[in-house]
Amino acid sequence: MNKAVVFIVIFFILVGGLAFLYFHFEKPAQKADVVQYTNLTIFAEDNQGDLIHTGYLIYVNGSLYAGGETDRLGGVKELVTTNNEFVLKNVNLQNQSFYTEEIKFSSPIPNKVSRIDFQLDKLGILDIAKKGNFGADNKITLILSTDDAFRNLLYCLKWSEMLVAVQSPNDNLISDIYDDNYKCYKTNSDVTQSKNYTITINYNAIGALTPTDYIRLDFYDNDKNLNQTFTKRQEYFIK
Repeated sequence: MNKAVVFIVIFFILVGGLAFLYFHFEKPAQKADVVQYTNLTIFAEDNQGDLIHTGYLIYVNGSLYAGGETDRLGGVKELVTTNNEFVLKNVNLQNQSFYTEEIKFSSPIPNKVSRIDFQLDKLGILDIAKKGNFGADNKITLILSTDDAFRNLLYCLKWSEMLVAVQSPNDNLISDIYDDNYKCYKTNSDVTQSKNYTITINYNAIGALTPTDYIRLDFYDNDKNLNQTFTKRQEYFIK
């Protein structure tokens, strides 16, 4: 066989082998290394349904990926990678008191826009309505309400020396004592715009009560999504 022909045959065999290796191994590996992205559009609303300006953080597979601020006028876009586990959290800006919300999702569709909606509750002030006359009745009922939210309500009692057997029979007495109180009760309940909470206080007096006698209630909340300790927000005196 002519040497030139042999050379041409060998050349085409080599080219064919290299092409086979490229299209069957190298090119698929390159495709596997291509990072795909998708867009998130992030909104935040308060409990009135109004868009608000607040902060947020994006975690990818447990690590901080990005952060930003929402807009009162519409959604804010963030470009994120696909095929990952995502957690989004809101972050209070200065003078804000929204409870924390976490939004978890995984593997958003590449090249699609995923809408993220934060529905945020703001820490509210408890409005307290009292039933019963202190000193005349041995039971006082308090009805708690709020225009915003009060999460994971816990309350504690302290009273003056003329009172005995002070207790709240409908809630769970806990061993932890907060501040200078005598008893603390956990409700495992939230107070919201649509959900009031009722506390019943029973007590006995060992003599005639005077204007200096009292039962004090301290109210604590807890941001459950952050596993925070309880924080005193408000106090109320029964007199």
